[in-house]
Amino acid sequence: MKKSIILIGADSFSDAQVFFNKFEKEKIFIIVDANTNKFCLDIFFSFFPFLKKSIILEIEAGELHKSISTIIALSNQLIKYKAEKQSLLINLGGGVISDLGGFLASILNRGIRYVNIPTTLLSQVDASIGGKTAVNFNQIKNKLGFFYAPSLVLIIPGFLKTLHKNELISGFGEIFKYSLIYDKRMWNVLKKTEFQLGSILEDLISKSVIIKENIVQRDPFDDHVRKTLNFGHTIGHAIESVYFLDSKFNHGICVVIGMICESYISNKLNYLSDSTFLEIQKTLFSKFSLSKINNIEDVLFFIKEDKKNKSNKVNIITISEIGKAHFDVFVSEDDLKESLIFFNSLHE
Repeated sequence: MKKSIILIGADSFSDAQVFFNKFEKEKIFIIVDANTNKFCLDIFFSFFPFLKKSIILEIEAGELHKSISTIIALSNQLIKYKAEKQSLLINLGGGVISDLGGFLASILNRGIRYVNIPTTLLSQVDASIGGKTAVNFNQIKNKLGFFYAPSLVLIIPGFLKTLHKNELISGFGEIFKYSLIYDKRMWNVLKKTEFQLGSILEDLISKSVIIKENIVQRDPFDDHVRKTLNFGHTIGHAIESVYFLDSKFNHGICVVIGMICESYISNKLNYLSDSTFLEIQKTLFSKFSLSKINNIEDVLFFIKEDKKNKSNKVNIITISEIGKAHFDVFVSEDDLKESLIFFNSLHE
């Protein structure tokens, strides 16, 4: 998989302009949702006025629309506007737009070039980077997708000013994940960091991008170490599938719950010490507003559908200390259920 150009901040706009100038004579399309159309598109054009000539494709906002039906609707529009092999697709939005737009780019004309302009914290530190594209299918998260890297990822921290506080918090869930699997010093910073904008957050974005890009370059296709990026996601994605339309269970929050549960299993399997597990559990539970899981059996059903499973065995990521993760750990349904029951007990 080719390596993406990743640019961060206003200081990189001149390099981004050089990239966009290559498409001066080509058709350029920008995918937005209702929110990014309203709050981000004009800001983006103020940075790159030349792109006002682009054809805008708007979809409805939300995880519900990360689907094959949306791909079909967008494909019909691209065919109507005669998109060509040399056309450029720009994805301006959060994780849904990045995942869905990348999937569309990978199948249109057997692959066209695309750019991710992530506008949420979650997409800036995770979804826009690494070339994983996907749509949900039968309510299963990211069931259909490809590895297809963007030509450019342009991260503009200023877009974070448009976010609701809940969206900012969701992104911090993924930042905490990076610290737990890779960087203990980052964890120690995060324990003392408030969920707010500022220079500390911009530094955390840069560190998260560096961590993810280092891991992706070592393992582009999820054969070994890249799997550690899924810490908290096996259980987290299942919770997200069950509470598909409940805003209290956005992606970042579900990953945090998943990290508590998978840390519990790490401790039970004697990978993780009691004291470190207690530190992780107390920190995450105090930092995030986490709701009780009332549908444990439904969550277990979706865990069994996770794409990382093998031979009907559930495959999770465990940690042995803060900053050190292990992949391909197969666990029982009883372990998973026990971890969810433990999580619920924290509310009592």
